[in-house]
Amino acid sequence: MPDGDKEKTAHRIGVNAAILSILLFAIIIAAGCIELKDMSQRNLTGSLYGTVTNLEDDPLENASVVLIGDAFNYSCLTDAGGNYNISGVPEGTYNIVVWKAGYTNETVADITIFGGDSIPWDFILFSSIASLYGTVTNLKKVPLEDATISIISDAQNYSGRTDKNGKYDITGIQLGTYGVLVQKAGYRNMTLTNFTITMGYAYPWNATIARDCSYYLVNASTDYVLRYGYNGTIYRGEVGFAVAYPEGATYEVHPAADGGLSEVSTVYQAGNRMLRWKLDNSEGRYSYVEGRFYINMNGTGTMQIYDQKEIGIRDAASRQPGYLGSETTEGGKKMIDPSNPEIMAIAQRVKNETGSDDTWTVARALFLWLKNNTAYYKNPEISSYTNLPIETLHSGRGKCDELSHLYVSMLRVDDIPARFVKGYLAERNPDRYVAHEWVEFYDGEWVPVEVAGSGTDASDEADTEFAVRQPDHVGVFTDDGTDEAISERYAGTGGYYYDQPDTFTSDSYYDAVGYNQMYIAACSDGTRGLKQEEE
Repeated sequence: MPDGDKEKTAHRIGVNAAILSILLFAIIIAAGCIELKDMSQRNLTGSLYGTVTNLEDDPLENASVVLIGDAFNYSCLTDAGGNYNISGVPEGTYNIVVWKAGYTNETVADITIFGGDSIPWDFILFSSIASLYGTVTNLKKVPLEDATISIISDAQNYSGRTDKNGKYDITGIQLGTYGVLVQKAGYRNMTLTNFTITMGYAYPWNATIARDCSYYLVNASTDYVLRYGYNGTIYRGEVGFAVAYPEGATYEVHPAADGGLSEVSTVYQAGNRMLRWKLDNSEGRYSYVEGRFYINMNGTGTMQIYDQKEIGIRDAASRQPGYLGSETTEGGKKMIDPSNPEIMAIAQRVKNETGSDDTWTVARALFLWLKNNTAYYKNPEISSYTNLPIETLHSGRGKCDELSHLYVSMLRVDDIPARFVKGYLAERNPDRYVAHEWVEFYDGEWVPVEVAGSGTDASDEADTEFAVRQPDHVGVFTDDGTDEAISERYAGTGGYYYDQPDTFTSDSYYDAVGYNQMYIAACSDGTRGLKQEEE
């Protein structure tokens, strides 16, 4: 064979040998485990074998086991049983790295393999995905439904909600350090910082949250005794009295009403039943007569907290159109004055600031304005003069009736039906003025408001005195929106005398027993309720 042909043939054999080597290498890889050997060290090799499982001892398929040496690297994938076997490893010192997607890596450093060794080594991989589960309750350990649990970090966030049993379960959480936030409407947020999840298993965590409420100690019910009327002496002449006489009340008079010296009759003022008593000694049959005239009431007052009905102002006004105008005394004084320009300007501005046409919303805003801009005071001197609403506005203070008249005027400016109620406070506190007046506005029902409280925080007073019927407030006369309601023609005394005037004075007695102390819980979600204790 010519020399040129020999060279071509040798070249062809070399190429074929290279192709064969490549094919053999591919076959080894396809077999599963990679075996890369230094052919000169074939008789100085060892092997590593074992099983890779998870924390629950379940075998992990397709986990990678890698030997990393100074000169060579070897790797193998586990089979369905989690088994691996790396053979033909030259003597030397290696690091082992085991990894699988969704699990934390496992690393072993400085493993020495000698020729002929067959080293068993099992690995446990921890999942890199964890879960958080538990129960959310209130302070009384009552499960809370629809609470939100948020798990927050710079890289990722997770959240879940509690079911009707207060339980939650948040899965798929990556390992890391998180903040945990528990939220529910009407409850205070609970925050936990630096909550570290280091292993991929289910972390139990229960949370207890408190109501996001302010608590006010109140008397939820009161058994009361109330007596009001007049007593004194008449000489020669005649005197008459008229007082509110509500349903369920009784009366006592002396001398007895026999149609002679003493007479009793029933009349009505602004729709309210009144009892009139006339004592007649005009003929001078007696040098003087001592008389008394009392209405007696007793019962149990129960606190009622009203809820917003979400009735528009126009709707409320159409239902109660008789409670929108002025009320004027026989002397021409406007005691309810929604047409005053200054009062109108303030009431309209407050309403506009709410951006609402809801009766309750505007009435509450006007209440807060009143509490922030006026103060209740009790005049130590007895005076029959009552300030006009504009005078109360200018002075920035008022008695219970004066503040009530200003508040009613402001409500009516904004077309919210409103009225005043006269009555008594039946309680043990001697510093409270027994004859009293408060307000009601119409929100689908008549809602009471105490405007003469003496608190220092308007929002606190709104929690306890706005839309709350107090158990110690005993109403005896209710405004019907007319001039007759504001008139005093039936109230008090009237008559004539000869020689010497009568010496009659008003008198009242009240007492309250059987208090039932509870808490008004006013919460951030706008709800209020009576509670036996703080939650």
